[in-house]
Amino acid sequence: MKQSKTIGYVSLCAVLYCVLILSSCGQAGAPVTESERIEAPVDIRYIIQNPLTFSDVNENEQFGGMEFSGSYFQISGLKDQQVEDTINEHLQSMYALCQPGEVPQGAYEKFGDLKCAAQEIKLICYGNFNNVLSVSANYTWAFDDISDGRAPMWDCYYGEAETYNVDLNTGKEINLKDVFADNVDYSAMIAAEAEDILNRQGTEVNGDALAESLSAYLVEPRFLLWDSAFQAVGFIYRDASSDDGQDAEVSVGLSFNENFAAAKRFYDPDENIYSGDSEGEKTLLTYVGEIKEWEKNYTDEGVNVSLRAKYQEEFPEYALRAVFAEESADGDLIDRMKQILKGLSAQETDAYYDRFVDTSRVQDFINIRVYESAQVYSLTTDVSHLYSARQTLWCYRIGSGEPVQIRGIFREGADVEKILETAVADKLEADQKMLEESGMKRTIDVAAHAGGAADKFAGFCVNSNAIFAEYLGNPALPSYVIELKYADLGYENLNIFN
Repeated sequence: MKQSKTIGYVSLCAVLYCVLILSSCGQAGAPVTESERIEAPVDIRYIIQNPLTFSDVNENEQFGGMEFSGSYFQISGLKDQQVEDTINEHLQSMYALCQPGEVPQGAYEKFGDLKCAAQEIKLICYGNFNNVLSVSANYTWAFDDISDGRAPMWDCYYGEAETYNVDLNTGKEINLKDVFADNVDYSAMIAAEAEDILNRQGTEVNGDALAESLSAYLVEPRFLLWDSAFQAVGFIYRDASSDDGQDAEVSVGLSFNENFAAAKRFYDPDENIYSGDSEGEKTLLTYVGEIKEWEKNYTDEGVNVSLRAKYQEEFPEYALRAVFAEESADGDLIDRMKQILKGLSAQETDAYYDRFVDTSRVQDFINIRVYESAQVYSLTTDVSHLYSARQTLWCYRIGSGEPVQIRGIFREGADVEKILETAVADKLEADQKMLEESGMKRTIDVAAHAGGAADKFAGFCVNSNAIFAEYLGNPALPSYVIELKYADLGYENLNIFN
């Protein structure tokens, strides 16, 4: 079991640049045959959840003044019973690695003046996708002065962790090199991200110390595979020359992109390794690049105007043009607000106009979603004289300069009209039933709003597990946003899962 002392945490981000250290580490491990090689760029179309069943086992005990709680799980649903048994035995052995009531010497050394008040052993599944299972066993001890009868606090705690990443086809553990494409230097990627995190924490990074820290990590690397990201566990930056001399555990995280092979290496869409007929949920991969922003704030005759946008630097020119086209406010709406303010000149008012352009890249699509809101409010009379809120959505398929139409995400031959009318009707009906269950009346005629659905989409965004659409249920009324999950549209009907 490895000991870790954590003094900093930064959430996942991916800033990849070349670090000229330990380049040979990217080639560590057994050689890969040419037929098994996966080279970047890797095209990951989607992530699919493994249709496993998880059975939890929970324990609670008391050891003198120390409370113990433990939990682990077993899996079922694989066709190969031997592989399933092997994995379950490993999960159980991870749980049993530390005995209930046992406290490591390192914990006493850290909190020698306090008593161990609580112990927790917990197995957590972080990733269950594309025939990969990723698990962490967390062993935690809380120390406190429990002589006053209070419940134990978790302010002072000592933690250790083990990770387990397994190929569900074979029951064999996944090596770090298997996570990445075979022609990328993953050691440099990890080092670059670690250096970036340390710099943002205010640490002046020593190149030699970083190289030694990376070398130590790669001897026996621990890591987790989330559904769309890699996270190193137990990466300790040690710099003997630093003033404080402390070790820092750096949470190195990298979002999946074309350099990662984990989602492809163990998954064959034509081979089913599961015993049931159920299909796991499919999600599209979200790509994260360097984020840029622009912002404008000004006052126009009493109206406070705020215009903001976030976008990724590597977006193609046609998508950037669409983002920058939103740099100006809605002039007609601003003029209406000014007229209202003139009529309220004797009152204290609050008037604002806000437009925020949010963007993302999901699989082959770049989404642009504009949130616009405006209000004129009398502080004197506590009355709103104007309120407006709407969203505008559209997306571009990479390589095409025109926004995608709703029919463009369906496979040839799919009955788009029927599929969309059914999906919209089911969604709207569920929403109306929720209103009724909360004691409210229905607000729309579902059949009328769902009829001819395929021609009522003003725009939409492609997200990880659903589309969000600007929908004109009644063309005489303002549009509204509706969410339609890919599972409800039918994965087999959509060309985005090809």
